[in-house]
Amino acid sequence: MLDKIIDGVNKGVAAVANKSEEYVEIAKLKSQISVCAKSRDEKKLRLGEFVYEMFGSGNYDNDAINAFCVEIRSIEDEIATSENAITEIQNASRHAAAGGGPQRACPSCGGLAPASAKFCTGCGAALPPPEADGVTCQCGAVNMAEARFCVICGSALAQAAPPPSEEQSVTCSCGLLNKPGAKFCRACGNTL
Repeated sequence: MLDKIIDGVNKGVAAVANKSEEYVEIAKLKSQISVCAKSRDEKKLRLGEFVYEMFGSGNYDNDAINAFCVEIRSIEDEIATSENAITEIQNASRHAAAGGGPQRACPSCGGLAPASAKFCTGCGAALPPPEADGVTCQCGAVNMAEARFCVICGSALAQAAPPPSEEQSVTCSCGLLNKPGAKFCRACGNTL
């Protein structure tokens, strides 16, 4: 009996430690995003001033303008990488909280939810019905049957079939490409 109590306490302590590490890592990434965003905004301001000075003098230097833009794009890429890292940490946490079972991506926020969930655990959006013939990736995410790569980790899916051609597929008014012969949109439920 005492062994079960001690084991339960140890598992609880380990869970708290893991959650603490997750919060610290997310805080670091958010801080990095904030620093990058400030740098990006400063570079945009300097770019605007630089272009205005060129306008005043009548001498445009497209190479210098492009150099500014490349620097800004590089910073935006760093921000996107950090945001993706935060999403991956949150998805891993949700996956562990769901017991490590099959997961699927939310079309609204990109977060993971258990394959059987009707609503996203991240944003609360209603999830479309799970694909009956979906392909489960090694990371646990459930992908559409025609997917060749996992929507969560990007790994190649071993059992993936080639995607249907656009001539065979049916596009809904919501913009989603549905399977050939579908009568209803799998995202919004509209009649096709």
